[in-house]
Amino acid sequence: WSKPFIVYNDVSDVALGSTLSQKDENGNDHPVYFGSRQISSAEINYIITEKEALAIIFV
Repeated sequence: WSKPFIVYNDVSDVALGSTLSQKDENGNDHPVYFGSRQISSAEINYIITEKEALAIIFV
C-alpha cells in the first residue's frame, strides 16, 4: 500500500465502472479493487464529465 494508486473509469448511459490499481517495480498494473453499478434515473441526465466524476467518487 506504499505505492500510488491509479483509478481507471468507464461510463456509459446506463452504468459506470472503476478499477483501483497500483503499479509494480516493472510498471505492470495490479488491480486491487473493481466496482460497477447502474446509473440511476436522475444520474442518466448527467453530462459525461459529471458521470466520470461520479465514477471516481464511487471508488
